[in-house]
Amino acid sequence: MHELTPFYLLFQLKRNKDLINTNTKENKMETKQSVYQSRYGFHSCSYETFLKLKKLKKLYFQALRRYAEHKRWVRKAPQNRVIREYLFDKQKRRIGHVIKGPRPEPVLYPVFEQKWYGLSDMKILENFEIARHPYKTAEETVPLSLKIEEIDEMLASLSQFV
Repeated sequence: MHELTPFYLLFQLKRNKDLINTNTKENKMETKQSVYQSRYGFHSCSYETFLKLKKLKKLYFQALRRYAEHKRWVRKAPQNRVIREYLFDKQKRRIGHVIKGPRPEPVLYPVFEQKWYGLSDMKILENFEIARHPYKTAEETVPLSLKIEEIDEMLASLSQFV
């Protein structure tokens, strides 16, 4: 049984019995979307899916940092890609260094596509913002552009880096 904290109660989502029909302009096809209700409004996904999106967002920003680290590593000349330990005297002044060994190449996360300007977020940030905010009515909810299966696949491929 979960502890009844305010955060848990905030996202204690109940599945709405009504399914919403949304008509898209491209294919004029009826699609059904599950809507989840909390005490603050209606949400596009369940709490578990929200937590998965939150984890993917965190991993995306870690991937951006790792990508920048990799770019810095590539720019260095091979003789400068080393780990140094600096030597200090009694007054805490640096007096030299010892090379400990070569600096390993930073590993990039495989899920996020590399573009010429950086990494693609794969619509994770957009979906996180949609899932994060409640809507006043069930008809106003915006469906997620990522499927739950796609989110699970991304998390599975990133599990080795966590």
